[in-house]
Amino acid sequence: MAECENMQYAAVTATGGYRINEFLRIGAGLGAKYYFNKGWVRGTDNKFGVPIFANLRGNFTSAYDCDGVPFWSLNIGGITEEGFFASPTIGYSFGGLRNNFLIGISYTITSFTDYRDKKVAYSYFGLKLGYEF
Repeated sequence: MAECENMQYAAVTATGGYRINEFLRIGAGLGAKYYFNKGWVRGTDNKFGVPIFANLRGNFTSAYDCDGVPFWSLNIGGITEEGFFASPTIGYSFGGLRNNFLIGISYTITSFTDYRDKKVAYSYFGLKLGYEF
């Protein structure tokens, strides 16, 4: 088996939070993650995980003057059946102050027990799509 394996998955998360000001938000989130294949890389046949995380998000520019703004985001927490994860994201929010569509590129690092029963770190890039109301 190769050391670097590709695991495809899809995840849905919801984040609730508080807007401190127009540039900074804090919150917490919960989700569901489904692995399409390569369950053996993770050392389990369970195809589901539940991410639970804290979120910090900020705008690079003011949203009062624009219909869209670039943003950064950081999720830190854990995933059931896996362990710790961290996921910084850089993206763009369009729509104004409220009711926005979000698109971003994220880098995620997570730890889990692999098929050799060894704790490993696994990292990957992803595309995040969202809606804010």
